[in-house]
Amino acid sequence: MHGPLLVCAVALAMAMPAAPAQESPSAAQHRERGAALLTTGDSTAALAAFRAAIALDPEDAVSHDAIGVIVADGGDLPGAIASFREAIRLAPGLAAAHFHLAMALERSGHQDEAIPSYTRALRL
Repeated sequence: MHGPLLVCAVALAMAMPAAPAQESPSAAQHRERGAALLTTGDSTAALAAFRAAIALDPEDAVSHDAIGVIVADGGDLPGAIASFREAIRLAPGLAAAHFHLAMALERSGHQDEAIPSYTRALRL
């Protein structure tokens, strides 16, 4: 899931509203940092930034999706699937999360489960 999906995760994270400057970083600032780190190829630091965003805002669906992309790229498909499902639970209209879930399900050998997610992603 390397390459285009990481680019998609970066684009999605960067499309979220910018965070105002504060003394301590906000969830949005952590998400923005994670997206920037992904563009440099530092997925370890990006993962930490997205996790920090979720620690501050557990309902940050975009960060859950980005975490899923990163851990899937590292080979943790069950972890990725859980992250994508959480992103979808929080934001059912997040097409990227449906697409990422479908790809992870397919890669893990669950093609029958992947089809509805692909269909949903295309409809959104």
